[in-house]
Amino acid sequence: MVEALNRAKIALNIHVEDDLPYKVNMRTFEITGCGAFLLTDKAYGIEKMFNVGKELVTYASEGDLIEMAKYYIDPENEREEIANKAQEKAYRKHTYESRVNRILEAI
Repeated sequence: MVEALNRAKIALNIHVEDDLPYKVNMRTFEITGCGAFLLTDKAYGIEKMFNVGKELVTYASEGDLIEMAKYYIDPENEREEIANKAQEKAYRKHTYESRVNRILEAI
């Protein structure tokens, strides 16, 4: 999976209806952790985990998805900058270790 994500210019994340609008799925963290550019639907709380527009890009509709994909397929530097920032955030704040530490702090 890592190799496929690293080869992709854009990695899509489409939550299933059972997930929306309740949570950010694991794929969000897998894609950003691999350093791929993430284009995802707007899951509840995603803006609390990542800086939307700077670390990943969201879409609101099928038409929006198509427009965003067309836009981000070309500006490689912008796409890579967003992907790199997301990967840094994923490594810094969204690892299993950081989640366990947050749970232990809460106990």
